[in-house]
Amino acid sequence: MAVVVKPRTCRQCGTVFDGGPRAWYCPTCRRERAKEANRRHRAKGRVADRPLGSTDKCTRCGKEYTVRSARQKYCPDCAYEGIREADRPMSRKWNQEHKDTYYPARNAKRRKKPGEC
Repeated sequence: MAVVVKPRTCRQCGTVFDGGPRAWYCPTCRRERAKEANRRHRAKGRVADRPLGSTDKCTRCGKEYTVRSARQKYCPDCAYEGIREADRPMSRKWNQEHKDTYYPARNAKRRKKPGEC
C-alpha cells in the first residue's frame, strides 16, 4: 500500500511538514488561515451572497438557473459536464502518479504484445 502521509511544502511559508495528499499549508499557516476565514465570516454576518431560490447565471453557458445550493455554479443542463471538466485533470494526474501501485495487473496486460499468452 502506498504511503499517504509524506513531507509536504507549505504554499505560504515554504516550511516542510508531514501531511496528506491535499495538505497545502503547514499547521501554523492553516490555523492563521482559519482564523482569517472566521474573521471574514463573522464580519459578513449570516447574509448569503446568493440566497437559495434566487437566480444566478451558469458559468458555462450563461443561462439563468435557480440556486439550490451555496456552491452551485452550473445550471442543471451543464452540471454533469462542468464537474467532470474540473475532475478529469486531477484524476488523470493521480492515476499517472499511482499507476504502478494500484494498476499493476492492468498495466502488465496492456504491455503484452499481440499473440503473447
